[in-house]
Amino acid sequence: MKENAQKEAAKKLERLYQKYKNLMYHEAFAILKDHAQTEDAIQQSFVKIIANIDKVDEKDEPKTRNYLVIICRNTAIDMYKGRLYLAGDEANLDYENEEEPVVDYVEPAQIVIGKETIARITKAIGELPEIYRDVILLESLHSHTKEEIAKILNVSYETVKKRSLRARKMLLEALEKEEDAK
Repeated sequence: MKENAQKEAAKKLERLYQKYKNLMYHEAFAILKDHAQTEDAIQQSFVKIIANIDKVDEKDEPKTRNYLVIICRNTAIDMYKGRLYLAGDEANLDYENEEEPVVDYVEPAQIVIGKETIARITKAIGELPEIYRDVILLESLHSHTKEEIAKILNVSYETVKKRSLRARKMLLEALEKEEDAK
């Protein structure tokens, strides 16, 4: 039985690779600007995907596309940071600047979900900076735990926790600002 599951996982991985390799290549090359490193980034991304292959839903193409792009982008960023480190350009390594204060938990009751609210939330998520958008998408859409997200993004659990809180605060503020503008 386990052998069948492994074969299915391997087939699934091959289908994902064939379908999304060009998109992932484009995403990684935009960061790395080097063909060989881009290929390495795609390979490393799929190693990470293997660990979570059971959470990849091939039927939900936008969700799958998002997931693979997030993993590939973050892998390429890590490689880029490694290249900067090796070149001695350590001043540019911490581009995320985590100096903002952490906010308390946002109550779910503060947002009432309806069809138009979902469209507004989707738009607001799309406008978040990548580091926050990735955490929200992996957490909410892909149902990863904060620990899993930390491994996928190659950051600490505390960083994921902070980004999640900040992203939720930013979303709430964006929705409130939009509501006030009406």
